[in-house]
Amino acid sequence: MQLKRSSGILLHITSLPSSYGIGDVGPEAFKFIDFLVETKQKLWQTLPIYPINSPSPYSKKAIEDVQHD
Repeated sequence: MQLKRSSGILLHITSLPSSYGIGDVGPEAFKFIDFLVETKQKLWQTLPIYPINSPSPYSKKAIEDVQHD
């Protein structure tokens, strides 16, 4: 099976603007999807989603642990 070449954007959901200070899958996510359509992007790649209070590989502490090894 041959895959067609396509383009998209990597944007974590928490990077979307919101009144909570952290993005969510609300109105701004739909605006972002509209932007993807307008700019002929085919993909929205996001990183795994973790609860804010859980150990996350993207947390500040995890990044510091990697930098100190």
